[in-house]
Amino acid sequence: MLLAGLKPLEPYTNALAKWRCIHLECGEEVFAVLNQIRKGQGGCKKCGIRKRSKSQMLPAEDALKIMLEANLEPLEPYSGSHSPWKSRCMKCDKEVSPKLNSIKQGQGGCKYCAKRFVDADDAKALMIKNGFIPLEDYKGAGNPWKCECARCGFVSTPTFANVQNGSICSKCANKESGLQRRIPEKEAIKILEKSGLEPLESYNGTKSPWKSKCLNCGNIVKPTLGNLIQGHSGCAYCSGHIVKPDYAEKIMVDSGLIPLEPYKNSSAPWKCKHTKCGEIVSPSYASVRRGQGGCRKCGYIAGSFKNLYPVEEAIALMEKANYKPLEPFVKAGIPWMSECVICHKVVFPTLSNVKNGKSKCIYCSKMKVDESDAIILMNKFGFQPLEPYKDSKTKWKCVHLKCGNIVYPLYNTIQNRKTGCIYCANYGLKFSEPAYLYIMEHKDFRSIKVGISNNDAKPNRIKSHEKQGWIFLGQFQFDNGQIADYVENQIFSWIRNVKKLGVHLTKDMMKQGGYTETIDAAEIDYMQIYRKLETIIETLEN
Repeated sequence: MLLAGLKPLEPYTNALAKWRCIHLECGEEVFAVLNQIRKGQGGCKKCGIRKRSKSQMLPAEDALKIMLEANLEPLEPYSGSHSPWKSRCMKCDKEVSPKLNSIKQGQGGCKYCAKRFVDADDAKALMIKNGFIPLEDYKGAGNPWKCECARCGFVSTPTFANVQNGSICSKCANKESGLQRRIPEKEAIKILEKSGLEPLESYNGTKSPWKSKCLNCGNIVKPTLGNLIQGHSGCAYCSGHIVKPDYAEKIMVDSGLIPLEPYKNSSAPWKCKHTKCGEIVSPSYASVRRGQGGCRKCGYIAGSFKNLYPVEEAIALMEKANYKPLEPFVKAGIPWMSECVICHKVVFPTLSNVKNGKSKCIYCSKMKVDESDAIILMNKFGFQPLEPYKDSKTKWKCVHLKCGNIVYPLYNTIQNRKTGCIYCANYGLKFSEPAYLYIMEHKDFRSIKVGISNNDAKPNRIKSHEKQGWIFLGQFQFDNGQIADYVENQIFSWIRNVKKLGVHLTKDMMKQGGYTETIDAAEIDYMQIYRKLETIIETLEN
C-alpha cells in the first residue's frame, strides 16, 4: 500500500476488504482494496479521474484545428473539452464561449449564427426594419417587447420571435384583414333594407354604427351590420331596447307605480309612489318590465309567506332527518340549533336545506372534526398534541410517545395511515440513523447521479446501481439521515435552480430507480459537484 502511495489508517484485515487509508499525493481519505492495488489500480478515485481526464484530453493543436474548422478563433489557451473556450466567431465577429465537446458532437459553436441567442442590438435593428420602434430594452426572444408601430403609432407588445417570423402590428393586421373580409356596399344595403331600415350615410364596415331610419316607427337608429347578420333587430325602439318616456310611464302605472320624476333610461332608478302601500320607491324601468314588483317592502312580505311552515310540520321534517331541535322554529332559511341524534353533537342546519336533502350532520359526514374526538384519535395511536387542533390538513405539533421526538403529522394522515413519525418510520430514509451521500457516473449514458441512503439500508443503493453499469466516484458520511437529506436538497437546489440543469435520464433507463437525481455529464463534471458539496457541508458545520 505504501508503494502505491497509500498510508493505512487502520489494521489490515484481508485482501478483499476495504482498507481506510490516506492518499499521500492528494491527502484524500480513501477506502482502497489490497487485491485491486496489486492489479495496478491507483486506490484514489479522485486522482484517477483527474489523470484519466488529462490522458483523454486532445492535444492543443488538434483542438485548435477543430475550432477553426467550426469558424471559431480561440481567444485563450485550451483547457479541456468540457470547459467553455472563449472564442470569436469568424462569421458574425461576435464573442462566444462554446465547449469543444459540444462542437465535436455537431452542436455548432456560435449561438448567434445558430439563432439560439440574439444580440440586443441586432434584435433592435430587426424590429426597426419590420416597422416597430422599441420603447424598452430587449429581454428575450419569447418575452413581450413594448414597441410603437412606425406606420400607425399603435403601442403593442409583440415578441421578437414572432416579428422575426413575419408578424406585423396587430392593429394594422386587423385593418388589412377587415378590408379583405368587408362585405360589398351593395350587398350591405340589401341586408339593411331587408331589416326594415333605410341608410342615411355611407357603409363603413360590419362593426361600425350605421345611421339609418326605421321604416316601421320612423325613428333614427344606429345598428351595426354585424348584429343584423346575426339576427338582431335593427330598430332599438321596435325591439324595446330604447323606450319613449310616455310608453314607459304607462307600463309603470299599469304595475301600480306613479312616477314622481321624468324618465331617464331603462336601467336608471326611477322615483315612484307604490299605490298599494304608499311607499316611495326607486325601481328601474327594466326591472319592472321583467316582472319585478318595484316595491321591496311588499316583496319581502310576499316572500316571507313562501318560507313559512307550520311548527309541527317543521319539527317533523327535522326529526325525520335525525335532528332534535333545541330552540323554537323561526324561519326556513335561518340556522336552527339542533342536536344530531346519531353523534349527539350540536349543529345548525336550516329547514330549507333539510327539506332539500342537502343538510347532513357535518360531524357524521366527516366534513368537520370535533377537537376532543381528534385528540382521542391522536392519543390512540401514540401522539400527544402540544397545540390546539385547527383542521385535518394542517400540521399538528405533537410528541410521539414511542420515541419522544416532536413531530408535525396531519390529522388526516394519522386517520388514514395510523402513523406519522418520521423517526420511527420503517420505510424510505430513516432520519435518526447514520446515512451517506454518494456520487456515481455511467459512462455509456454520460450521466452523473447523486443520492442518499442509510448505512444499513437493504438493498445497498450503491451496489444496486453498480449492477446496472454505474461507477462509484465518492461519498460523504453523516451522523443521521436528516443531515444527509438537507445536504442533498441543497446540492439539487444549486444544480436545478442555479446551474439550470434538468433531469438527464428517463424512468425506463433506470430500473433500480433514482432517475430524477441524474445530471448530464457533458454539462457538469464530478469535481464541480464534489467541491460544491464540500462548501455546503462546511457552511452547515459552521
